[in-house]
Amino acid sequence: MIASSINPVKGPTYRRWASVLCGMCILGLLMYTGVGAVAAQETTTNITIDGEQLKSEDNVVVLNDPNANITVTADAPVELIELRVNGDVYRSYRPNSTTFDRSVTLDLDPNENTVEVITKSDTVTTFKSSITKHTAAPRVEYTSPFSTTVKGGPNNTVNVTSGQVTLAGNLHTVVDVKSIRIERTSNYGPDESSSDVDRKIHRISNPGESFSQELLLVDGTNNLTAEYTDTLGRTNTDRFVIDVDDESDPTINITVADESYTDTASIGGTVQDETKLKRVEINRTSNNGSQVLMLSANAKPNPDKLKYSFDTTVELYDDNDDNEFKITAEDAAGNIRNQTFV
Repeated sequence: MIASSINPVKGPTYRRWASVLCGMCILGLLMYTGVGAVAAQETTTNITIDGEQLKSEDNVVVLNDPNANITVTADAPVELIELRVNGDVYRSYRPNSTTFDRSVTLDLDPNENTVEVITKSDTVTTFKSSITKHTAAPRVEYTSPFSTTVKGGPNNTVNVTSGQVTLAGNLHTVVDVKSIRIERTSNYGPDESSSDVDRKIHRISNPGESFSQELLLVDGTNNLTAEYTDTLGRTNTDRFVIDVDDESDPTINITVADESYTDTASIGGTVQDETKLKRVEINRTSNNGSQVLMLSANAKPNPDKLKYSFDTTVELYDDNDDNEFKITAEDAAGNIRNQTFV
């Protein structure tokens, strides 16, 4: 009797709980399989700089203001796109679309620039990178006849003691140097009031990372203009003066026998100077006779006048005594060297 009175009560209650549990299982299964779940929205931003892909947190180098192409794709409509350069809003767009494609020229500052693209749809994404703009023409670190740093450049006036110098240096540039043009302009006298000018131009093509050019200068003021041009046509020009103070005498080397069994003797040798030879002559000290071997009319630079070779014959007069001679060499600066022999 007790058992039969309880069974009718438990049957309906058990079925109701079973139905509730079954519904919860179905809901849990639906949530596990993703049916009815909210998917995360995704936004993709791509940028090319002059046709080259720019990666996030990248650092690229350009030589001029580049063209940037910005493309954005999103699962939800994009409300706002901001292009920022160095923290300032450079361009802003409201596409109200899931795709965006736009080209724009970036007006960059010299050196490093921070570029950001901020996109707002259902979420906010930021693409950030940097672009370094090099606008400087080639720079030179001179190594001869003076030394400089890359940033310093040459002094207005450089003092040297010889008319033969080498202008040399190391080139610092983003792209290759295409050509170097060196112009030397000198006032060569014959006196301080003269306006006679000599001009010499040297050209060097595709020098690589360094260059070296021999220069022949006059004693006094020499104006130099050096132009360095890269493959993009950008030119850096240095202008300076090389002041030559030649205080060195010419050098004399002679070959002569100290005895002769005839009335003549052969004398040979060479005379050299670091700037330019003006006069070479042989003088007989006993009777003041002279023989001019070489004479230059002015101080105009001339590589043929840096060295003079001679082979001449002199007459002998004293049979039983020494015949004394003196060779005199004078350079364009007025420095004189004498050498006596018998």
